Amino acid sequence: MPTYVLPLILVVIGSGGLLFLIWRYVDARRSAAYEYDVMIRNEEIPATTERDVFERAFLRIHGPRAAAYGLLSFLTVIALLPLVVWLIDYIWFRIWFVSGRPDVFAQGELIHSFILSVVTMACFAGIAALFMYRFHKRAPGTLNEEIEKEMTAHEH
Repeated sequence: MPTYVLPLILVVIGSGGLLFLIWRYVDARRSAAYEYDVMIRNEEIPATTERDVFERAFLRIHGPRAAAYGLLSFLTVIALLPLVVWLIDYIWFRIWFVSGRPDVFAQGELIHSFILSVVTMACFAGIAALFMYRFHKRAPGTLNEEIEKEMTAHEH
């Protein structure tokens, strides 16, 4: 495989993902304007809440944050794919060599291919878990909590 294929894949997926994130942000801003009007009319938020304060709080909750974490997680997995497969194969080869090189465990045999694919998937699940942990650790509060934070920050 030519050396430019992986960077090309990352650029294509990254560009598409970036366009998706922009679309999600624009859509969330449009929704914020509508939700503000509805929530003021239904008295779900204080009438003193300014539109820009509400919009910032709304975007923090409904913006493209989840999609951004998903995209970064996916790009990380794609970028690390060659390294992860090489490392797993290298470790397998060293263990196979030290154990007397039994034919059934040789590279390319069924057990080798199976272990290689399962351990690779486990590594990628671990990468996704790290991104999910960070996503949930930094999760915003409820809309009312975020509006309160914005109003407090806006006063200072």
